[in-house]
Amino acid sequence: MFVWRLPGRPQVNRRPLGVRTNIPMSAWRRKARELFPEDGRYLDTAPSIQDWLNRLLQDLRHAGEKYSSGPNAEERSFEFARWCLKRSQNQSLKRAVLEGFVVHLGALPNARDRIPRLIGRETFRSTKRLFRQTLEPEAYEQVVAAFAAYQLAGPPPGWADA
Repeated sequence: MFVWRLPGRPQVNRRPLGVRTNIPMSAWRRKARELFPEDGRYLDTAPSIQDWLNRLLQDLRHAGEKYSSGPNAEERSFEFARWCLKRSQNQSLKRAVLEGFVVHLGALPNARDRIPRLIGRETFRSTKRLFRQTLEPEAYEQVVAAFAAYQLAGPPPGWADA
């Protein structure tokens, strides 16, 4: 970084084009960097939370395959979603995670049974229409069945309900 000083003028900082400084990092990006340090470069360029959620869904689709995002990628993806849903004061973040991640988990057979623990009964009731519109009928019925089985067990509410 160069500092130019002209007589009688305030100092001007020159920095290379595209370098951003002193811009606060969003909380979701900070948490994602903490949970996925190997994806720091992608997180720097991801323009929105939706892009990051799509990346997590892609990793869940390929869980167990050789090109997945490393060890425990599945658990870390769910931990990130739980963290976002727990931040209930930020409704836009919660809504983005519900619409961009949780609903699409219903299309993944290996992740359907985790939806009830992730969002809870009340949140599912309030977003049932969104699930119905997004998922294929068969996948939607399997998600409903997962909630029915979860209710019979009588577990605590999901992260979004708490």
